[in-house]
Amino acid sequence: MVGNAFTLVIKEEPVVQHVTPNREIVLQRLDGLALQINHAIIVTLAVRLDQLKAAHVQALDDELTERGLGAVSVGKVHRVLRIAFRRAVKLDYILRAPTEMATPPKPEHIERVTLSAEQVRTLLTCTQDDRLAALWTLFLMQGLRSGEALGLRWADVDLEARRLSVRQTTQRLRGLGIVAGTPKTARSRRTLDLAPATVTALRAHRLRQLEERMAAPEWEQAPEWTDQVFTTKTGRPLEPSALGYPLRRALTKADLPSMRVHDLRHTYATLLSEAGCDLVDVQHALGHSSYHLTADTYTHARKERRSPATDHIERLFPVVEGAS
Repeated sequence: MVGNAFTLVIKEEPVVQHVTPNREIVLQRLDGLALQINHAIIVTLAVRLDQLKAAHVQALDDELTERGLGAVSVGKVHRVLRIAFRRAVKLDYILRAPTEMATPPKPEHIERVTLSAEQVRTLLTCTQDDRLAALWTLFLMQGLRSGEALGLRWADVDLEARRLSVRQTTQRLRGLGIVAGTPKTARSRRTLDLAPATVTALRAHRLRQLEERMAAPEWEQAPEWTDQVFTTKTGRPLEPSALGYPLRRALTKADLPSMRVHDLRHTYATLLSEAGCDLVDVQHALGHSSYHLTADTYTHARKERRSPATDHIERLFPVVEGAS
């Protein structure tokens, strides 16, 4: 770094968040943030770190918005900045984080598409012979993220004990192809009990995969992926971005409305909430880092349902005879 300029770098390299001795804050993200903002954005603010104000950060947020970034992407940039500035405060480089008083744009509320329980049964029945039937089942019955499901290894699955551990994810990075990584937070690294339908689907999927492996010698050319639960027919990892077409085909086959892959996970959580499942359990199943995120997203699904608290209090205090 030259002079006293403050330089923000966001690009696809291993995660580094620190303040260098010459007071340069460097942010390098691997976990999808760069992809969300068109692969690489370099913003230079010619302001000393200890002179940065909330107005500078606000101007940065506004500039990113003018570049065409959505509110969600700008918010992610803002959160990464906040982490770095808070660390700068702890290291006594600055007295106050300028991000605390700046306000990123709020994303518009989008009404997500979800399936009813009956529609879920229809989809799973109509696609039970599809090559990716087990993947749709994992989304709908276990609520996995796409990167978690595609990162799943057979070593992470215990079909006898009916358990699955989320310990690896996959994603595509520019210049590197598909790479394996670890879940972003401690709560994302979780163990889930498998529904009977999931066990059945995974057993059938494993048999089909073994048949494909015996028929395709290319499998042995990529030994690092041979334990993956979901692969191409030649043993390569599946592209996260390539799931849209087979899902649309599956939905069409079942005569169901079009939706995104992530909407299957949202369907899972919504159905749990509507059934009265404790939001703490929903949070664990989804791997959310915050209870508030789960509550803010899925509390609406419980509004039409009678509160379990009311049922409990009525059992404790039944109606008194003769009461008006």
